[in-house]
Amino acid sequence: MQYAIGLDIGGTKVAAGLISKDGEIVSSYSVKSDVRDAETMYASVKTAISQVMSDASLGWESIEGIGAGVPGLVDSKKGLAIYQANIPWANFPVSKRLKEDFPVSNVAIDNDVRMAALAEWDEKKVSDEELFTYITISTGIASSFIQHKRFIRGAGFSGEVGQIPIVSPFDGEKKRLEEVVSGPGMERAYQLQTADSAITAKIMFENYQVATHYQEIIDGAAQAIAEKVYAIVALLDPHHIVFGGSVATNNPFFIELIKENMETWLLPDQKHILKDISISHFKHLSGLVGAGVSVFYTLD
Repeated sequence: MQYAIGLDIGGTKVAAGLISKDGEIVSSYSVKSDVRDAETMYASVKTAISQVMSDASLGWESIEGIGAGVPGLVDSKKGLAIYQANIPWANFPVSKRLKEDFPVSNVAIDNDVRMAALAEWDEKKVSDEELFTYITISTGIASSFIQHKRFIRGAGFSGEVGQIPIVSPFDGEKKRLEEVVSGPGMERAYQLQTADSAITAKIMFENYQVATHYQEIIDGAAQAIAEKVYAIVALLDPHHIVFGGSVATNNPFFIELIKENMETWLLPDQKHILKDISISHFKHLSGLVGAGVSVFYTLD
């Protein structure tokens, strides 16, 4: 069986996993991200890789390559981490450094949302002709599209659905979608209405059924997201939509609310999408699995 090392690199932790070609996590290891500077951050990556290889009791001859998912702006062709808000890398040569430090010639690097999308696309066995859409709702909101075994990249910054402007349902001001209805966005909306800064999105979702204030925030967020997802449907008519990210995977009823709001907009010929909207199979591990299986694909 062929294996790869998958990396999910973030500002809080670096996760490394031994991933089989069919997307199984054989072993994994996480270390805290050392964000003091570029080199200490990279040292965290090396530590995670070395530990997962030690735990796996496999030689490097069994490893097809290394795949890395990195937040922010990434140049996948040049192997560069160009800009990340919470990681001290600027045009950092991730692929080059990994090839220098480990006995692999195949290194794949991409944005972490695309890596998560790849895991879900691969697991669903989507046909080449079908358009697959992945949307993550967490601390931010972003998306990725795959068709004909290729990411739809545009000029390089595609998928940033969270940057779409909306009129906030909570204060009537023009803002970006993720400012208003991501996890932190919902918390800010609640604080704006009540001046209570102790209430988290997690608390609101857990108590949705018993607190009217929480219902108003979550229902407003579901409606706003539904309208933007409908815009994707109207423009691209995808065959599949998978929602990931902690807000989606921890709260399946939220996705049902989004679908209910979408249904009011869908034309008869668009309603096929309702049965093809699902929640991430791999949940919080999508990025790690996708990074691993990316080694076995050549998605442009």
